[in-house]
Amino acid sequence: MVKVWNSAIDDEANKHQGVRKQIVKKRRRTKGESDFDDTLDDDDKPMVSRSSDDDDERKIRTMIRLEDFDATLSIWAIESIEKKSRFMETPRPRWQFGIVINAGIEPSMRFPKVDIGAWYEKEEVRDQRYDELLARLETYGFKILNW
Repeated sequence: MVKVWNSAIDDEANKHQGVRKQIVKKRRRTKGESDFDDTLDDDDKPMVSRSSDDDDERKIRTMIRLEDFDATLSIWAIESIEKKSRFMETPRPRWQFGIVINAGIEPSMRFPKVDIGAWYEKEEVRDQRYDELLARLETYGFKILNW
C-alpha cells in the first residue's frame, strides 16, 4: 500500500511572478563632488547630507584632529595621555618634554595607533599644551576627573 500526501499549498499561488528589473540611473558628478555626496532614491533618506541644517544627517564616526601630534584619531581610540621626558644625545645633548597618547600599549584593532607623541624643548610649553588638550577633550564630552 502506498500513501499519497496531498499538498495544502496551492501550486498556482507559488508560481514565480518574475523579477522586475530595476534600472539604476547613473548621474555625472559635478566638479568637487565626491562619492560620499551620493544620495539614494527620492523615497529614501540621504546617507550623507551636505547641509548641517537637515535632520536626516547621519554621522558615521567622531574623529579628532591633533595638530601637535600630526594625527587624526577616532575619539574612542584614545586610551591614555601621559607626560613624558627623554634625553636626546644628538645633534646636541638635551632633554625633551612630551605628551604621548596610548604610551606602552600593543597595537591592535582597538588601538591601531600607539605611542603617538609631541615633543617640546621646554617643560612649561609641554605643560601648557597638555592642559589645553585636556580642556579641549572636556569640551568634546570627555569626563576628566582630577585626583
